[in-house]
Order: sequence, then structure tokens, then C-alpha cells
Amino acid sequence: MILPPISEQKQRAKTIVFSLLALMIALGEYTEAIGLVNDAVAYVQRQYTNDLEYELIESLHVGNTVAYAESKTGSPQVARIIDEHTVANYFYLEKCLLTVFYRNNQVAGYTVLALEPGFEPATYHVGANTERLGAFYFSDISAIAAGYTVDYSKAASYYLEQLESGYSGLLTKGFLGYIAYGVEGQAEATAGLYQQQVYGTDEEIAPLLAELRAAIKPNFYGEGDVTLAMVEKSLLTPAEFTTYFAKPH
Repeated sequence: MILPPISEQKQRAKTIVFSLLALMIALGEYTEAIGLVNDAVAYVQRQYTNDLEYELIESLHVGNTVAYAESKTGSPQVARIIDEHTVANYFYLEKCLLTVFYRNNQVAGYTVLALEPGFEPATYHVGANTERLGAFYFSDISAIAAGYTVDYSKAASYYLEQLESGYSGLLTKGFLGYIAYGVEGQAEATAGLYQQQVYGTDEEIAPLLAELRAAIKPNFYGEGDVTLAMVEKSLLTPAEFTTYFAKPH
């Protein structure tokens, strides 16, 4: 089936909504009409822009209370215990998977995994520019990683790195990642580095790491008062993602 252009779809949606509004106002249902307007605006924003998701992510900060955070996100669909004090909470937003770490009734950090093309939230400042997820390579952000971890198996395939200090603030760490079931992800991308990480020497690993960082673009980022190991532990496998939410993209 061939769909009409997006602009035509938007025009049809607007026509239908305003026709319903006119009818409801004519019937004296003014309050309900206003509610419908708000719902319609939110629907159009979700369908044709990423504004609502971007605003949600930008509203989260390390140190926020859980009550404040959940006034923005709602209740998590899934949670995982990371350690005795920290819990990872998962919010599936269709265009992305938002993970928020709770500790002592506060937000300790968060990560974002892009799931759809065009979903490119702002990440870190590089010079005068704010880089958007999916628009840069790992090597564009930092010449070297402060720390990294990689996996390639039937269960999961990913590359994660911690940024050098200064990218996400003095009290928080920054993270970038490439997750195979995220947007533009390919499981085989991490195979070579993983094999050398297991069996190779430092001399063999270094060029492969540099090659990988220059060849792939992150589809995952985050920040917080959490460690790289904690972020890695919070990652869902493709099987878990499918079970909890939907088929991986």
C-alpha cells in the first residue's frame, strides 16, 4: 500500500480534528473540545516530530527526586536491581529506550538508546557545538576512551565507552555506546574487537579499537553518577527487549 506524503497526512489529520472540534463546540462541549485540542497537538508532535521525547530527556537531571522524574516519565515498565542501592528503570518510548537509575530516592543517572532513524537527541558539547546522537563517530567526540567494554555473542552485541571527564559535568560521567538492536545497529560490527579483546595482545587490540571508533556512530548515550560496569549491567539483551516491549529494530 502506498501512503500519501507526510504533509498530506498531516493536513488530513488537522481537517478531521478541527471538524470534530467545531462539532463539539456547537454542541456546547467546550471543555471536552479543549482537551481534544491538547490531545491532538500531542499526537501530531509524537507522529511527526521528536519534540516531546527530547523535552522529556532534557528535563531529567542527576539529583532529581524520583517523584519529580516520574511526574515526567510516568511509572517504569520494567526495573532491574544493579546493586544494593541502585535500580535501573526502563521506559519504552517507541522511538527510544530510556533507562533511569534510581538511588536513595534520587536520579543517579540515565541512558538513551535510539530505536528509530531520525531520533537524534542532543548529547555533549564539543567546542561551541552540541553533538546530536547518530550524527558523529566515537572518535569525533574524544580521541581516546577513558574506559570501554565490548561484547559479541548470541545473547548480546555492543560496544560501550566512558568519556574522559568534562563532557557531562564535574560530578557526573558521560557514556556512549553502540547497541546492535538500536537504530543502524549491526551485531557483526563488534566481532573483531571482541575476539582480540579475548585472545589478542594490547598491540593487536589498539588499532582495532581505533578503527572501530572511527567507523561507527553511537546510537546510545548517557550520563550520571554511575560506573561503566553499572551501565553495562543495565543493558537489556535483544531477547529481554522483545519480551518486555517489542521486536528489536
